[in-house]
Amino acid sequence: MTPLETLSFDPVAYLALPRVMAALVMLPVLTVLANATAIFSAWATLVLATDVRTADYLSGLRLAFTSFQVVYSLIKAFCFGAAISFVCSYEGYVTEAGAEGVGRSTALAVVIASVSILVLDAIVAAVLAPFIQA
Repeated sequence: MTPLETLSFDPVAYLALPRVMAALVMLPVLTVLANATAIFSAWATLVLATDVRTADYLSGLRLAFTSFQVVYSLIKAFCFGAAISFVCSYEGYVTEAGAEGVGRSTALAVVIASVSILVLDAIVAAVLAPFIQA
């Protein structure tokens, strides 16, 4: 029996659920931030380092950028956030006491989450491939 169970707290609701919800919300938010940063950085680099005008960059962006790319990246971010949070919450819950147990669980969580991301990436790509426009 864990100390939380002794205090009549549900450990999953108290520890795991907030982490899972945070990952499901914040990984897509970070993805939007990263995409916006990439678009702005590309514009700044292009305008400052070459002779390309802002209007040319924007017209090229309109030609090559589709709304499906945003949806695709958000779906992947949501799936990856779920995988990371589920794996890490589970490994944290079943961790044995002591520094050795924490180290073992941390290493196992990183490996399982990394493999889960690779597998989910392949699955999402296979499912959404028919919708990708060349």
